[in-house]
Parts: sequence; C-alpha cells; structure tokens
Amino acid sequence: MKKMWVVLVVGIFLVVPLKANSDFRGNEIKAAPLTFPPVSPLSQNSNPVLLSASSENTTFSIVQVSHNSPEANEICLKSGENGIYYMGWNDYRDVSWSPGYVHLGFSYSLDGGETWSENQILANKTPGDMHDCAGDPLIIPGSGDTLYYVLMEFNESEANQNSLKHSQLAIMKSDDHGQTWSREYLIWPYDVDKPWGDYYNGNVYVAWDNVSSYRTEFSHTVGGDVGQWTPKIELSGYNLYPYVAINETGAIFVATVHWSGSAWDQMVVSISTDGGNTFGVQNVVGSVGGNSWEDNPRSGPIPSMAVKGRDAYVVWASNDTYSQVYLSESHDGGSTWTAREVGDITGPYTRYMYPSVAIDSNGLVHLEYYRLNTSTKEIDVIYRNYTDGSFGDEMLVDSWTNQNYFIGDYSSIDFNNVTGDIGIGYTKENPTDNAMFAKLILPIKVRLHYGWNLISLPWQNSTMDISRALSGINWTRAMLYENGIWKTYDRNRDSRYNLGFPGLDNTYGIWIYSENNSTLYGPGANIGNTSIPLHKGWNLVGYPSGTIRNVSAALYGIPYEYVQAENDTGDIITLTPSDMMVPGKGYWIYVTADCLWTVEW
Repeated sequence: MKKMWVVLVVGIFLVVPLKANSDFRGNEIKAAPLTFPPVSPLSQNSNPVLLSASSENTTFSIVQVSHNSPEANEICLKSGENGIYYMGWNDYRDVSWSPGYVHLGFSYSLDGGETWSENQILANKTPGDMHDCAGDPLIIPGSGDTLYYVLMEFNESEANQNSLKHSQLAIMKSDDHGQTWSREYLIWPYDVDKPWGDYYNGNVYVAWDNVSSYRTEFSHTVGGDVGQWTPKIELSGYNLYPYVAINETGAIFVATVHWSGSAWDQMVVSISTDGGNTFGVQNVVGSVGGNSWEDNPRSGPIPSMAVKGRDAYVVWASNDTYSQVYLSESHDGGSTWTAREVGDITGPYTRYMYPSVAIDSNGLVHLEYYRLNTSTKEIDVIYRNYTDGSFGDEMLVDSWTNQNYFIGDYSSIDFNNVTGDIGIGYTKENPTDNAMFAKLILPIKVRLHYGWNLISLPWQNSTMDISRALSGINWTRAMLYENGIWKTYDRNRDSRYNLGFPGLDNTYGIWIYSENNSTLYGPGANIGNTSIPLHKGWNLVGYPSGTIRNVSAALYGIPYEYVQAENDTGDIITLTPSDMMVPGKGYWIYVTADCLWTVEW
C-alpha cells in the first residue's frame, strides 16, 4: 500500500499595516511601529450633552472681579468676537449708601476669566449737564476690539430722586477692548431706566423704560456713529424691563413685561425685521405672577433672552402661588412659544431671582439664576442646561448668607464663541457685595468607536489601575508602547498574564479596543503643566492638556520630524504643523534626539 502524506501548512499572518506614508512635503516617512485599522467605526453622536449635577467631572472656576468697592452689583458680563470677557457693574467706591452716589466699574479678562484687569471707574458726567450718578451698566461688544458701554445717569441729590424723572441715557465707546474710552454721548435726555441692547452690522440698538409713561422706547445709531441716533419709537402698549437680542439675520427681538389691561401679568416679545424701524405684533411668551415684585432683597420679573437663527429663549422669575423660573422657547422665529418651569425647589420660603440665558454653538441652552431661602437668607447661584424639552440637573455655583439685601437687578450668563466657555457674572456678599465671575469647567470627552482607538487621559495626573481609569466603557484590550517595547492588557485572559502592565496617567498614548461606541468623561479643571520624556525615534504619548493647539505650537522647541494620530474615520494620518492636537487623543511623535516635552494645560 502506497503511503500518502498530507502536509498541512498553517499560515500565521501578522497584520501590521506599515504602508508607505508621506509627510506634508510629499516625502516618504518611516511609519510608527504599529497601527491598527479600526473595525467598522460607527458615526458618533454629536448632539448636545446635558451635564449632571452629580458628576465629579464638572466644576466652576470662581474669581472675584471687583476690588476696593464697598458695594458692586447690577452685573453685566459679555464676551466679544475677540474672545475677551468684559464685565461692568455699579460701583460705590469712595461714596456711601447715604447719599447713594453710584459710579460704574469695569474690567476685562484676556485669559478666559482667570485674571482681570485693574478695575476702572468710568466717567459719569455728560459735559454740560448736572447729573452726578450713573447706574444700570450695559456692555455691548462690537466688531473686533470695539466695545460700547451704555449707562443711565441721574442726579441723586434732587429731592425727587426716586422718581428718576431727570435721568438720561448715555453711551461711551472703546476701540481697544476697554483700555481707553471716548467721552459720553447722549442717547436720550430724560425719564429713562433699565436699558438693554445689542450690536449688529456696525450699529448699536438700545431699548429702555420711560419711567413717566411706562412705555418701552427704542433707538439705534446711524451709520455706526454713537453721536447720532434715530428718532425714538415706542413699542405697542405699556411695557417694562426690556431685553434686546439680535439673531444672525438682523431680526431684533425685544422681551418686556407687558400690561394686559388689568395687570402687569404677561411676558411678551416684539420683533423687528426692518432694522428696528418698526416692530410687529407682540407675542405672549408666558405669564407673570401678581406677587413677582418683592423686597428684601428687591427682585422683579426682569427677563433675559438668547436667540440663534429661528430659535429664541426667554427666562424670567415669576411668583403667583409660588416663586419659579420660567423658560419659554420658540422655534419659528418668535411666532409661537412654549413655557416650562425651571427650578427644582418650590415652597413658601423659596424665591427665584434674576435668571439669565445663553445658547452655545451646538444649540445647547445654558441657564443661571439666584435662589433665596427667605427663612435662612441663604442665596445660591444655580446653573443648569436645557435641550429638546429636557433639563440637566441643577448645579451649585456659589452660596452665601445675604445681609445687605440688595444684590442688584441683573446677573449674566454668556457663551464665549472663541474659547467655547460658559461664563457667569453675579453679585456675592463677601462680606459686602462684590462682582464675581464663574466659568463652567466642562468635562473632557474622549469618544471611542467600536474597534481600536488611539486615546489618552488628559486629566489623569497620577497613576491609576487601568480598570479604574477606564471604568464606564466596555473595552477588552489595551496596548502601550514604551521604550521600544509593546505592553498588552487583555481582560479575557487570566490576570497573571497582565502582570507588568503599568498604571495609567496622562502621559500615555493608549490603544483601546472598545466593544461599542462609548464616551469617557474626565474633569476639565486645570491641573497645570505636564512633562513627558521623549526618546529618539517613535514615542506613543498622550496630550495632557485641556486646550486645543496646532502641532507647531504644542511642540514648539521639540526636535520632532513627524506626528501621527487617528482621524475621525479611524485611519492613522500624518499631521501637518497647522493641524490640531486635541485633548483625549493619543499621538505617535518621532523626534531626532532625546528631549523633554512640557505640555501646557
């Protein structure tokens, strides 16, 4: 019998895609030691994420802005298209409550609210008049470094001072982000209170109360000249407390408290689509309770509004059977509105005051308001967000026990289009009123798709066991590359085979195999600079920063040749000097000599 031999050849394939790659100059480069093709990457959900108050990853950075003033209130916080934060407030410096003389304070921040310029006390006399006080500061950022400061002026020493009958409205302009200011220009000469305004396409638009007629009046600059204003017009009916917001197309929205014929019981919005020359029919956005005008501290249903395209949001505090914040929203350009209650706590000792609203670039709505316990006199500053009919949990920003009663008629929340930050301006007793700034420190989100992902953990400034560091996501394998050696952790094998895998910190670039689409969240609070030793050749490292920077800036002074990262479709690409390095991603960096890379947060 003839023997037959069957030879079974088993092929072992190691898939290591070391394809020839090109740098941004078109030169072929040496690929990183190992890259992984992701397995069927799925699209990521880019919808706004509501933040939870219980999350340890969300914090607030708080800075006191006013100094050397016994009282600071009526806070107005804005950011410009240059990314600079501006704040104005009533400032009682060098005066006392007895005569009640009020100056106006101002400061700006060039670093996202971390530090503020020396406080300025701005002029409060229009040449030739007898007005000696100023109040209700309104900051309106213009184009570039141009800035406008609108103020109410009055003569506090007159016997009839409380009527504001001899008050007037003025404006100042700065072309250097508030370092220097023009003289004051008159907007309207008498009977004014509670101004608010906005900027669009070179012009400033302002509305105010006429304290004699209970009408809301409106005007705007002519050709951008703060010395020339259109003849004032009146909004229909009796109105108080205007708030002006302008959308990207130039539609002007003015929210006011409206007299319905029997009471000040409606919140309405008037809209102009012809540059403020005429306003259409007022649309009711919600009701105002009969008990909304309260004392100790003074509070009233003063609205705040934010608009973006055809979406508009109005918030105000109202008290009928109980105190509450209301959010009313429109998604058809202001024609129809739906109102919702905002505050989680109600009852006989709870009072809500002076809410403010902002919209970010993703359409997520951000809210801020005071909540007073009238029994204990404790005041909390509350933040929460909102989208598509759902509110995030309330988050405590700050808290104190109120002693001086009056904290001002305004607080502010602002979305900074340049930095992406949410800033809050408010008054706090410490022990007297001070102008305060709080910035929402958002969590850093690291998105993973199904399959292999190249990530890092920017917030992890001390080593942590991998199971704890990656808790909250469904992963099975991890790989690190250190000093030319691969280290692997596989959750499906016996734990003894994972011995020697190091604890993770923010210096590591980590390959993670995720079993589904998921997101890791880490605190975005500043943890300072981090240094990473880089060895000649390829290094797989993290990017321990909360700031997006281009490659050239992030690796300034480092002798690097190539930087590679995973793109949105899961491919490894070589970055150019102008490409961005993003918190949460891992990077292959090729350096020509040993060096120390210090990464700024």
